[in-house]
Amino acid sequence: MKIAHIAPPWITIPPKNYGGSEIVIYNLVEEQVALGHDVTLFAPGDAKTSAKQVSFYPKALVEEGIPWVAHLKAFYHLYKSLGYVRDFDIVHTHLSSSADMYIFPLTAHLDTPHVTTLHSRFPFDRARNWVGEADKYYMEWAPSVPIVAISERAMEEVPYDLDFVGVVHHGIPMQKFRPVKVKRGDFFVWLGRFMPEKGPHLAIKYIGPVNMRQKISLLSRARGFLNPILWEEPFGMVMIEAMALGCPVISFPRGAAPEIVVHRKTGFLVHDVNEMVKFFPRIDGIDRNVTREHVEKNFSARAMAEKYIKVYKKVIKKKKEAAVRRYEIKTDKPLITPPPVPDFVKKAVSVQVPHRTTQAAMVKVEVEPKP
Repeated sequence: MKIAHIAPPWITIPPKNYGGSEIVIYNLVEEQVALGHDVTLFAPGDAKTSAKQVSFYPKALVEEGIPWVAHLKAFYHLYKSLGYVRDFDIVHTHLSSSADMYIFPLTAHLDTPHVTTLHSRFPFDRARNWVGEADKYYMEWAPSVPIVAISERAMEEVPYDLDFVGVVHHGIPMQKFRPVKVKRGDFFVWLGRFMPEKGPHLAIKYIGPVNMRQKISLLSRARGFLNPILWEEPFGMVMIEAMALGCPVISFPRGAAPEIVVHRKTGFLVHDVNEMVKFFPRIDGIDRNVTREHVEKNFSARAMAEKYIKVYKKVIKKKKEAAVRRYEIKTDKPLITPPPVPDFVKKAVSVQVPHRTTQAAMVKVEVEPKP
């Protein structure tokens, strides 16, 4: 299948540090290439990918120091990318930040089959603590665009009537997340973006940021991963990263956590900190091999890529069926439809008038239209 991915232009792919949507896009593109698909990634020039690449400027916008509220280059990236996608089987875009809302008007009438993954939550018209109302104006086009949600919970939370064509959970490359063969320590761990809604203040003693090698070592050695989230998180990559390394998760049942953690099998779902502590002694009863197998089956990059291919085929089929319907409606009409006659044109009407013969003769007289 010939696939075009149009990535948001803000953060480098793969991300150097934080970049939740970008690491998902990277994992998906790499796995689709590994599966033999013809993939092109539209992204700034500093992206690293096994796919073909098309770039319109050399660096991701954040790397250039461009603030998130400055959308001009982001719009240029999307507009230029969509000008190159005519010969693809499917175009896959990614809605992650407010600048990505331009996807809706730009793709609503796209001839090439297209799907958008909703990576973040509405509203998108926001900046720090300010929230606007522009989202509702984009609903003029949004219902025409096929959407993929990253969890059932994320789909339920959308306040608009969008065209959801499926739910595809994120996936990670299992070959990268292999448990380090070390003795388990007597500690629990928290990892994530250091924000109040992630609940770090409920879970941890702070040791600072860690790179990939340190993260794998830390999760491989921990008794369990603590996830006391205080918001409806659309997914939660770090939970599947922990479980892939055989590290069970104890999480509050918010957002997508109940879709990710199998209670009493790969971890525990609890309602507050006190209940979380009560489950500490039971964490060693979780089978760590089963925990990793659960991720392999449901949240691997391979599983994610295969699910997206099914979504692509569904969208392509719907697009073809819609084209057939439009053709049938069009051909069902008369080939030539006479234009309406304006009122100011004199009209010819048939009347009967006396004649010398016994039959009435038909003649035409001109009648001025009534005012």
